[in-house]
Amino acid sequence: MTITYFSLQRQLQQSLETLLTPWYPLKVPGCELPRYTVSVFRLPHLHSLTYRCAIAVKLAPQFSVSPVTLAEEILNLIERQVSSFSFTVKLVAPGWLQFELSDRTLADWLQNLPTFPWPVKNNPLMSVNDNNLFPLEYSQTRCGALLRLGEQEGIIQLNNGLFEPNFQSFTHPQIIPWYDLEREQLRLSDPVERSLISQLVTTTDRLVNESSVDEIKLANHLSESFLKFDSYCRIFGETALVNPELSQVRLGLVALTQYILKGLWLSQIERPPRPQL
Repeated sequence: MTITYFSLQRQLQQSLETLLTPWYPLKVPGCELPRYTVSVFRLPHLHSLTYRCAIAVKLAPQFSVSPVTLAEEILNLIERQVSSFSFTVKLVAPGWLQFELSDRTLADWLQNLPTFPWPVKNNPLMSVNDNNLFPLEYSQTRCGALLRLGEQEGIIQLNNGLFEPNFQSFTHPQIIPWYDLEREQLRLSDPVERSLISQLVTTTDRLVNESSVDEIKLANHLSESFLKFDSYCRIFGETALVNPELSQVRLGLVALTQYILKGLWLSQIERPPRPQL
């Protein structure tokens, strides 16, 4: 199944609801799946994107079975629909279902993230102090500088459009080589790279799933992860000569970071961020 949601957490939740909604009335005739039953939470893993769901624990008392027994039934149901599911799943005690995103599917999410609609809050928490936004503005400006240098070095070619919900940064390569087909893994395997990806996932999950999230705090955490990435992960020089695909995917990660930072900026203040400081 192709990733179709801005938030991986919401993707998983919607996939589970789609699967379980027709199953539940078969277990409890005449009843619909209770609202808010299908909830998932992310485990704080750096090198993997792992979520858990306690739906079997919640529903087991209704069926007079143990959570493990019901979880096994749901697991079997998921495995029969594996072609339409984006996560690998396993059963962990005491009846939890654990879901992990593969590198291939993560590459799909990274490639398509700029095409998903930006989440709109009904009552956004706006900033009243521009000084609070300086780390955000600095980081997104640094992203822009790296992308322009990447274009000057001939590693990428940029689309010079402004930020829009469907903004795409690169015109070349149009498909960023996130996934190494020979090694069957994401090209970004360094812990610092993974930390930035993890923070991007956390940011998008919280933007979608929390109604009153502190977007400035989210932006600051993302800025910190990016600046560490900027310090430790080389893009130009020997890296570009020896492994140009790695340079491209690192610039792709820079572009995604800028995309999210710009979205967070525009949610706080009407004027666009300065292109240079």
